[in-house]
Amino acid sequence: MIVNARDKHSYLIKKILSARYFILVPANNAVFLVGVSMIIGFTSSGANVCTGMLSDCIEYGDWKYGIREEGLTYSFMSFGVKLASALTGSIGVLLLAAVGYVAGADQTEATKMGINAIVNLLPALCVVVCTIPLFWYHLDKKKWIRFELIWMREMRQRTDKRISASVIRMDLYHSF
Repeated sequence: MIVNARDKHSYLIKKILSARYFILVPANNAVFLVGVSMIIGFTSSGANVCTGMLSDCIEYGDWKYGIREEGLTYSFMSFGVKLASALTGSIGVLLLAAVGYVAGADQTEATKMGINAIVNLLPALCVVVCTIPLFWYHLDKKKWIRFELIWMREMRQRTDKRISASVIRMDLYHSF
């Protein structure tokens, strides 16, 4: 799978749109929350692009360094997802305690504003931070075409060397 620049840019646009919805959601409108959650779900469909980008990175590493690190790459990705899942639960509880949340009690206005920031602004900030590495991701279709041309040229040279070596061996064999 080759992720082209258009996919990367559409992924960035989708993430920016989903970050915008975190800020716009009024906390007391359930219908609006459901609608915006559905829109965020549709804009998050580009999350599959990340797996394609990871596959492209594996292919690039194989081409550039001659080492195919599929297991290591995917295990790091899996570890990162699990670590993030574990940390978000703990951080969420710590942030609720920091804004003064008391379970089963009426919340003060400051606590409500803090919860709103935790639920809306913090995810929006995380989305923005997650898009920053994409500015250094330059494996697009043009680059892959160049890689394939270089790879084909190298393979042709290897094949030519083998053919010429076998011709020399045949000449030596027939000369006796």
